[in-house]
Amino acid sequence: MGVPDEYWVEFAAFKFEGPASAWWNHIRRMHDVEGMTWEQFEVLFNEQFFPQSYRDKKAMEFMGL
Repeated sequence: MGVPDEYWVEFAAFKFEGPASAWWNHIRRMHDVEGMTWEQFEVLFNEQFFPQSYRDKKAMEFMGL
């Protein structure tokens, strides 16, 4: 998409709507998001929207294909 690495978090957050936007506003108040890496963002995002139990279930489904 041509977005430099240092802008991935900002670009993703810009696209958020509804619950994701509310979550991001909360994260910005609680964390220093300036300079947040994509990896750090991914951990926070997955913890909120894709709990470990869900990811484990999907991994098991994939293994069963």
